[in-house]
Amino acid sequence: MDPFTADFLANLTAELSAPVIAVAARRLKEQWQGDAAGQALQRCLEAGVFGMVSRASLDEPEQAALLADIFRAFFGDPAVAREVTRLIQVQPLSVADLEEQFEEAGYDPRTLPGLGFPAAVAAFEAAFLEAAAAETALQPIIQVHQGWAQTNLQKEMVALMRQMLQARRRAAGRRVGIQAGKVGRA
Repeated sequence: MDPFTADFLANLTAELSAPVIAVAARRLKEQWQGDAAGQALQRCLEAGVFGMVSRASLDEPEQAALLADIFRAFFGDPAVAREVTRLIQVQPLSVADLEEQFEEAGYDPRTLPGLGFPAAVAAFEAAFLEAAAAETALQPIIQVHQGWAQTNLQKEMVALMRQMLQARRRAAGRRVGIQAGKVGRA
């Protein structure tokens, strides 16, 4: 994976960091520019890009070169930077929005060489947030641990709601009860 050397990752992250910081700076200008928080954000973005790239299984050098070109164009897009900024606000990335941006750039996310787009976005998000959790300079800005907890609680709530709706549909007129986080027939 020659194109994904440390230099490539550093350059790609720098290209992504600039627009993300610019978008974030509109709201939090004094907190981000040129200080430890900006450098910490760049490290988080680098971790995210590394997580995304690590999902690629490239057997041929031309596949790696193609993916490198695609990533440069994709991460250089201001709309992608706006979407990535959601992580700073402890909001999940929208795979659908990123796929749309990817397609608008002229690429097909379903035919990426050696890479599944949704899994790559999930890896980017997870690596970014994991790196952010270790960045003390970002803690006042990004409430990472709180975000993780809220996300897990929301996922549990959604799963419970789905379970309730499925039980209700299956019951079709019978009573459905909820007890200790479980849904069943009453």
